[in-house]
Amino acid sequence: MIPSALLATTEIDKLISNFFQSNHKLNEFNLVIKNSVFALVRDDAWLGPKDSFRFPINDFQQEVTLFRSSYFITEVYKEKARNNVSAVYIKTINQSKFLNLREDTTFSFFDSVPLYYRLFSKNTTVFKDILASYGIPDNSYKILQRNNTLFYQIGDEKQNLVIRSGVMRLEEINLTIHMNDEDQKYQIRFTDWHSRYPQLPVSAEHYLNKLLIKKNHIENALFANNRSRARKKLIEYSK
Repeated sequence: MIPSALLATTEIDKLISNFFQSNHKLNEFNLVIKNSVFALVRDDAWLGPKDSFRFPINDFQQEVTLFRSSYFITEVYKEKARNNVSAVYIKTINQSKFLNLREDTTFSFFDSVPLYYRLFSKNTTVFKDILASYGIPDNSYKILQRNNTLFYQIGDEKQNLVIRSGVMRLEEINLTIHMNDEDQKYQIRFTDWHSRYPQLPVSAEHYLNKLLIKKNHIENALFANNRSRARKKLIEYSK
């Protein structure tokens, strides 16, 4: 009898392979992403937040450059300050680093690096490394049914990534994060996908304990010449 964990791992490997095959034409991109930030309304210190509202002063943008599994670079900057990068994440075969570049503006890795875009690297090891970065176990797998549509869930009930069957697109990521000495439920819910590459999320909503805290949307996308673009950025940030 095959152990359930081993069986699940085999099914996950097949699922990852199917995910790669469904978006086989997409292996590089440069994305400019607008992030709209919301603040939590806290009307009672004991009850905690019960609502959220737009907080534009904290809005920011990201420029994400991916070329296969070789390069993944995320630059973070305040809106309308594209030439003044506040933080950068660089991931190559040989290095991994996250740096805040400005003393007056700091970003956390979790808030500023959309790791889920690196799932398109066409590399199973990288895919599983990203699951591990999110705290999602890669030996747990099941099929869900919602409104007559099947979904694949990788992970357990608290930490998981959900892929829609058929089109094989990302639907949501569910996490448990530790904040303020408590475990909090964090969900990334994808709401729109690219017309040319239907597996690529264009818009996402981020929820903390079911309260909307951030929306992001791709404002511009380039799907060629990203190897040279990534190399130029590496040279720039190695100075």
